[in-house]
Amino acid sequence: MEDVAAAAGVGKGTLYRRFGDKSGLAAALLDEREQEVQAGLLSGSPPLGPGAPAADRVRRRAAGPGCDGADREPRCAPAHRAHRLWRQHCRYLPAEAGAPEPDVRADALLAALTAEQVRQWVVEERRELAELTGAVDRLARSLAR
Repeated sequence: MEDVAAAAGVGKGTLYRRFGDKSGLAAALLDEREQEVQAGLLSGSPPLGPGAPAADRVRRRAAGPGCDGADREPRCAPAHRAHRLWRQHCRYLPAEAGAPEPDVRADALLAALTAEQVRQWVVEERRELAELTGAVDRLARSLAR
């Protein structure tokens, strides 16, 4: 918090009053990024935004941003407020592609993107991130068919 306060040119107390604690600050930063991602989703350029085939948009969604890297769990977890938007988006795209049971497909994709699942693959099973990226890409493609 000291480093952030110094970089922002404010006192550490200001950060604590505004954000409460480190997790509050992190959530605010993630929410700002989330707004940018959502804008790209709704009106950005393909492949995340409109205009690309549904399968490509699902694949781009699975690759992030929004559920990528260290922030997979907060955004992809059902308890996070952004989860509803991501689920709706991941449901809409398979439906647009004519895939059956788009709600189940959306939930399957989002489940694969949770931090808990990624941690299982990377830490417990010692799978390489490049391998996982390819596997999730293939999963996203198959779910959009």
